[in-house]
Parts: sequence; structure tokens; C-alpha cells
Amino acid sequence: MMRVGMRPYEFESEFARRYFTHGEKAGIRQGKRDAVRNAVFVVLDARTIPIPHDVRDRITACAETEQLSLWLRRAAVVEDADDLFRD
Repeated sequence: MMRVGMRPYEFESEFARRYFTHGEKAGIRQGKRDAVRNAVFVVLDARTIPIPHDVRDRITACAETEQLSLWLRRAAVVEDADDLFRD
């Protein structure tokens, strides 16, 4: 459901409802990915850990929320940004 002004708008066709819902869910997933990605940078910055361009590029290019979440947990404990990628 979408809002028009202050009232909810109901799409009349099943086609519109399906594709609006699909786009909405995709947008939510993208927003979560972006938030986790940004959190990795915030944690490293707060810990004053330099982020080389290659590390920044790899984090920015990642589209997997689970991988980004792993890097976020590691960002809290690593001594060097390259250590995010070590197993």
C-alpha cells in the first residue's frame, strides 16, 4: 500500500500491486544493505583505523548483507582494515 497525501492508496490492478510490492521489498533490502555497509565505515572511522582505497572499494562493491554483517562484526575488533577479509 502506498500513501497519497495522508490517505493510503490502493492499487486497483493485481499487476500494479504485485510490482509495487516487489519494488518496495527490494528497496527495503537495499536500505538494510546500505545501512550495514555504512556501519562498517563508521566503526572503522570511530576506531581511527585507516581505510585504504582497495578496502573501501571492496566494501562498497559488496551486495551481500550477510557478508557486510560479518565485516561489521570484524570491524569492531580488527587492528587493520585489511583484516576484515581474513578468515
